[in-house]
Amino acid sequence: MRMQIMLRIVDINDNSPKWPGKRILTVRFVESFQSGTSFGKQEMTTQSQLLDRAVDPDAGPNGTVSYSLKGNGADMFRLEYPDLDNGRYDQQDINSPLRLKPVVPLDREMFEYYNLTLYAFDAGNPQRSSSIPLDVYVTDFNDHAPVFHSYNSGHSGYSRDNKQGDSVRIIPERTHLMETARIGSEVLQLNATDEDSGENARITYSIFPGDAALVQPYFDLDPSSGILRVRQRLDYDLGPRKFKFKVLAVDGAPEPIRLTGTTSVEIELTDYNDEPPNIEILIPQNGNLNGGNTANINGGITPILSAGGKYQEQVAFIEESPSPDIVIAYVQVSDMDENGEDQVECHLGPRDNFTLQADSPSSGGKSDHFGFDSGASLSDRLSKRISEYRILAKVPSDHSSGSSSSLQNRLDRETTPTQLLTIICKDRNGNQAERRIRLHLLDINDNPPKFINDSYFNFSIAENREPVGNQQVWLGRVQAFDPDLGENARITYHLAPEQNGYHDGQFASSAQQLFRVQPDTGDIYAQVSLDRENAPDNGVYSMNILAVDHGKP
Repeated sequence: MRMQIMLRIVDINDNSPKWPGKRILTVRFVESFQSGTSFGKQEMTTQSQLLDRAVDPDAGPNGTVSYSLKGNGADMFRLEYPDLDNGRYDQQDINSPLRLKPVVPLDREMFEYYNLTLYAFDAGNPQRSSSIPLDVYVTDFNDHAPVFHSYNSGHSGYSRDNKQGDSVRIIPERTHLMETARIGSEVLQLNATDEDSGENARITYSIFPGDAALVQPYFDLDPSSGILRVRQRLDYDLGPRKFKFKVLAVDGAPEPIRLTGTTSVEIELTDYNDEPPNIEILIPQNGNLNGGNTANINGGITPILSAGGKYQEQVAFIEESPSPDIVIAYVQVSDMDENGEDQVECHLGPRDNFTLQADSPSSGGKSDHFGFDSGASLSDRLSKRISEYRILAKVPSDHSSGSSSSLQNRLDRETTPTQLLTIICKDRNGNQAERRIRLHLLDINDNPPKFINDSYFNFSIAENREPVGNQQVWLGRVQAFDPDLGENARITYHLAPEQNGYHDGQFASSAQQLFRVQPDTGDIYAQVSLDRENAPDNGVYSMNILAVDHGKP
């Protein structure tokens, strides 16, 4: 007899939930996701991450799995799945997805990694469970702009905690940057950090475009390191003396999420006494110191500057043999170093037989010889201390006798038509400047004409030689010279008047009747036929010729 028996195997909870083939679960969230208020399917998909579900081969409650999270930061997340029933799946939802969702915004800069444990519990009795590590990574979103850190003088590094996003006042070592800083030398290193990661934290430095025209001619900023270096020679005296500009730190995120940090940099230069004195020379239009009536000795002044040379030269004109009180030039000296307060001493060259006289202190160093207006004076050219001198046409005092002599005998145009004066000025740091004045002596009529041949001329002519027509008989030429110039040296010749005439035959005749002198050449002509037997002194006529220049007097 055969009998069919229905055997129902009753499940016992002999299996724990497991993640087959898994030893660890990993999910990633982009930071700053905001939690929602509803759990619609679309929101869950966009704001949550899918987790692998544990598998329990048991049946019924023994195979119904629920989940929980443990670990530091577990309260930042929740587990979500639809149709929750007291935290357990219904049998029909055993294949429903398991999702992990943040309950607060995530900030990678606060926590970029959560090491959690995901527990799976079945509903059996006794309950069985298992767990698997769950690593939650928070990936960066570019939500932080670069931040600059202040620079401390004398320290090589920056404090990360010392943040100054709006300004960094840079004052390099020894309070200021020396104007003598070498080209290529490091001035400072800007330091900005970005709490993002990857490209979002890669920083590029640049000068603010509005400040580039001021800064870039003098400094180079390395875009990667933030090191600022000297690009060209700095000059405190010519300026600029202070550089105040902004620097940008831009992260590497793509547009439109790229962020920028800004800081202000201030660099002040320190003066170094490296500038030579500045010498200004004024050639006066009238050299009379006391305002008397003198000739306009410097009416035509032509300043000559030697291009690229060591010396600068001006040209002046003065009448020869001047009065000792004649002012050849006024000199004004300043030095832009030390805010224009550098001390300067001046003297003439060792062979210059002139006098460099300091102006009276009562003038306060502000005499008006230069006639500078307020917009052109040396005072407005960064100089406060101005020394003034005048060069006089007298030799320096004889220290043994205490006397000074005139240059009248020394300034002789006929002997030395030009004189070269050198003004040498030196500051207390040894920086030296020189200016030259080439003094051209103007001629005065101080030399009378002089005849050659010791003022004696001898001419001969055959007697009874008759002039032919209007052509008088040429006897010869007298010649005189005058070392002066121009009209002072232009000579006219004349026969000197005679008190007694010559007795030629039966007529008494004067030299003017017998002879003629060509005024401009000195040629002498016989105007009549001459008879030797009737001539005085055995046939010799003597006469005086005058050579007169055209000078005044």
